[in-house]
Amino acid sequence: MTPDEHKIRETLKYLADGIDTGSIDLVNRAFHPNAQLFYNTKQGFMNVSIEEFCEALARLKENSEHPINKEKSIKNIIYIDIAKDAAAVKMEWHFKSLKYTDYYNLLKISDRWYIINKVFSSESAQN
Repeated sequence: MTPDEHKIRETLKYLADGIDTGSIDLVNRAFHPNAQLFYNTKQGFMNVSIEEFCEALARLKENSEHPINKEKSIKNIIYIDIAKDAAAVKMEWHFKSLKYTDYYNLLKISDRWYIINKVFSSESAQN
């Protein structure tokens, strides 16, 4: 594993630990302050800032019935592709009843890797 891949995995661990524990500080540590998230909902295309995402995550963590709170997730990094100071990552989050597929773009800024944007999709898990 290269030093850059190790640092990218560390950034992804901040995100995963933050989501698992509800720590907005850890989530913010993974993302650049200007990061954007893109996804589709039943209402259509969504584009939110990392600040809006963290606010939504805080509300979601209050909903004890949501799978993110009721079920332990299994996280799989499918690939990490690094080109000098830019990287792309595909990661899957598996819950008992739900699966998220995330695509992250990262930039190395001042020797630290930040998630610059995230595109994701969710679906019911296939049992």
